[in-house]
Amino acid sequence: MTAACDSPLYIDEDSERSALVAALRREGLDVVAATELGGKGWPDDRHLANAAELGRVIYTCNQSDFVRLHVTTMRGGGHHAGIIVLSHQRLDIGAQLRGLIRLARDSALDEWRDRLEYVENYI
Repeated sequence: MTAACDSPLYIDEDSERSALVAALRREGLDVVAATELGGKGWPDDRHLANAAELGRVIYTCNQSDFVRLHVTTMRGGGHHAGIIVLSHQRLDIGAQLRGLIRLARDSALDEWRDRLEYVENYI
């Protein structure tokens, strides 16, 4: 039996791999993929806003843009629902899965507000 997920995830278009999304769901995590929501081709700021509106922590491999968006949002007094960044794009799906499971299960959604973490730190 898998543990419940306390932090629902939004997988952005850059990080979306069908095998990863399927594996996360098999583990019992609440996951949506950007393309499932019609988000193909959306700019990064729209993905971040959409994830926040849905109350979901966004997972991305687009490190430079999302770190910039995080800093810009915080400096501007805005908020987001949380960002998980994959900085090593060659990291295999199994390692990503382990890190995401740990992050999603070990913290509640309200602990993610305005937080930015690197998945590699949780593998």
